[in-house]
Amino acid sequence: MCKKLCFLISLVLVLGLVNNASADLVAAYTFEGNADDCSGEGHHGTVHGSASYSSDAVFGSQSISFTGGYVQASIAGYDCANPFTWMGWVKTTGNGSLFSKGPTGSWSGNAKELYVDSGNVAFNMCGHAVETMWTNVADGEWHHVAITWEDDGVDWWLRWYKDGELRKSVDWYANMMLYSDLGLDVFIGDECGSGGYPLTGLMDDVGFFDHALEAGAPDGSDPGTINHYRTFIIPEPATIALLGLGGLLLRRRR
Repeated sequence: MCKKLCFLISLVLVLGLVNNASADLVAAYTFEGNADDCSGEGHHGTVHGSASYSSDAVFGSQSISFTGGYVQASIAGYDCANPFTWMGWVKTTGNGSLFSKGPTGSWSGNAKELYVDSGNVAFNMCGHAVETMWTNVADGEWHHVAITWEDDGVDWWLRWYKDGELRKSVDWYANMMLYSDLGLDVFIGDECGSGGYPLTGLMDDVGFFDHALEAGAPDGSDPGTINHYRTFIIPEPATIALLGLGGLLLRRRR
């Protein structure tokens, strides 16, 4: 069942990019009983420590529950010194790391992290600078969180989104540019697998992209946008017929 659901999700993700080839999804994790990459890129994750699967999910039937564990994945060629987007759903009443990228088991070097601190979402580049989005996500409800990094031709911008709405923009050029993390793994649920800032809570439908996405229409009707991927398991009207074909393919795979 999980393999079939992952196949359908992958089909939706691919079809959602038909009209926007630049929306480069490099990895997606729906946590339907595993940490497999459903983007079709093969960047499967490995679950470490105290993590299990919960029926409390945004889409599908399961999410991942962290109580000290984390997911680790290698994404070849993914360098967050270049424009990127990290996004996912979180449900927590505490603090902890949502996404990070850096040396395995060590918060050092060119590590980067998006985390929850006192209910607010903050971005940290190891040893350099911290910026906080002052909006509470630790209220025990599901929230979609996204951060983007992009060059507008003049400056570099960090932008935070909560539930599909832009909440904060920072001209990071006033601080520094982000340093290369090429060849370093991504982590979900802990600070580079170091155990330094583990999340206690649930996460679901996580996506990593290699350019900065815009918010798009709240209903998710704009392909290749944050709100489109915030609801990426719900097919667009234009893809329903093609998903029917996907269903036929699934029947033939049985």
